[in-house]
Amino acid sequence: MYIAKTLRMMNFLVREGFDCIKIKHDLYNPGKVVFAFEDSPKLRSVLHKYKS
Repeated sequence: MYIAKTLRMMNFLVREGFDCIKIKHDLYNPGKVVFAFEDSPKLRSVLHKYKS
């Protein structure tokens, strides 16, 4: 499972065709939420593109 901590990254992954499988409150940052995605090699490849 991959956890995206920003709305911007969550939107990017959804636009790239990935489904957000869970939204939860961040345990370490009260008032924030995190977004869970199924981890895969394709997701990691897209994340590399996002961070470049």
